[in-house]
Amino acid sequence: MIFIFQSISTFIQCLKKTIEAKINTFNKFKFYSNFLSTMFFRKILLLFCSTFLFFWMSAQDQNDFESWTSVGIEKKFFDKTLTLSLSEQVRLENNSSNMDLFFTQLGVKYQFFKNWSIAFGYRLMRENEGNKDLSKHSRWHTDLSFKHKINRFGISYRFRFQQKSSISENYLPINKMRFRLKTSYNIKDWKWDPYFTSELFHIQKRISIENYVPSVAQSNFSIVGFEKIRFSFGTSKKVKNLGKLNLFYRFEHEFNGYPYSISGMEDWSSSTHALTGFKNWHIIGLNFNFNI
Repeated sequence: MIFIFQSISTFIQCLKKTIEAKINTFNKFKFYSNFLSTMFFRKILLLFCSTFLFFWMSAQDQNDFESWTSVGIEKKFFDKTLTLSLSEQVRLENNSSNMDLFFTQLGVKYQFFKNWSIAFGYRLMRENEGNKDLSKHSRWHTDLSFKHKINRFGISYRFRFQQKSSISENYLPINKMRFRLKTSYNIKDWKWDPYFTSELFHIQKRISIENYVPSVAQSNFSIVGFEKIRFSFGTSKKVKNLGKLNLFYRFEHEFNGYPYSISGMEDWSSSTHALTGFKNWHIIGLNFNFNI
């Protein structure tokens, strides 16, 4: 009998040591995992800052500061797989001193296969194009998105196709394809989780040619190529029983060759088609979505 109790006691001691060893191994793995995650997020911030400084130094005289503010409502259906939304946004330009545009947007989003989603949106806009009255435009877009998690990181990929048309003017439609990568990080015991996005814009449009050299025979000229790149860094917080607040800083850079190197219009008269306007935009944004 004594031998049996000794054997049981020895087994329990060995089991205890094994469990303690597993716990220590898990804690070490968790420590290294969090350490690597933190280092990876720091590298993302470093890449963002380096890219921002590069574009800012390359065109200091072509910078503008804008502010974007929006408020919206959204409602989820069918176990939160279907989302309907309505929002209103105002954007200010020229160091946030003039109206750039304001719009109303209606959207619908459907989530399927847990990680996939499709979306559609329609936007009615009033835009400042230098005329006395604001121009009227409409825009629709469709999205395909995929998201997944790696430890505390959330990563999502989004492809968007959009088409913008003029209501008040006889402009030809402008088509764009947008490729976005978004990375977020869930900080333990912290409500303001940060996120970082990068987005590349590809444009296809036709413009009317009024002043051109004899070598240009067509009345409309097609522009196809990469237009600009956008970086965003922000944070969001869910407000209990009310909605979600989002704050962000956004940096946009229009590529130096757009649209002239893309369309081959170097022989246009520099007096009538010179490169004008801003190339870099610094944007501060705030939006709030109410849950209903």
